Amino acid sequence: MALKQENPPTLESSVDRFLFRWHDFPFDYWWRKRHNVAFGSSAHREMSFIDMYVEYREDLMISRSLQNARNDDWTTEDYESVGLGEEKQVISLTQEQIKEDYENLDLDQFDEK
Repeated sequence: MALKQENPPTLESSVDRFLFRWHDFPFDYWWRKRHNVAFGSSAHREMSFIDMYVEYREDLMISRSLQNARNDDWTTEDYESVGLGEEKQVISLTQEQIKEDYENLDLDQFDEK
């Protein structure tokens, strides 16, 4: 019985395997997409995994905090305590109010003097 001889890996399969192993570091991919940096570019090679990871964790932490803030009844002081400024408020206007405001606009105030 003859043993089946395997073909050596192709360049394409070797690169694919390398890329799949590289994605054991998902924050690297996240960082490159966020900053529009190509894989293996000088900007990519100059960046450290630690810096990428810290930036990733910071972004994740802020996103979670903002999501929690949307789910809670935060006060102005709560927003200011995390550096987000004043709480945003939505002002609803009727079509009639919008039309009235538009008609009362003084466009002369925007002319250069």
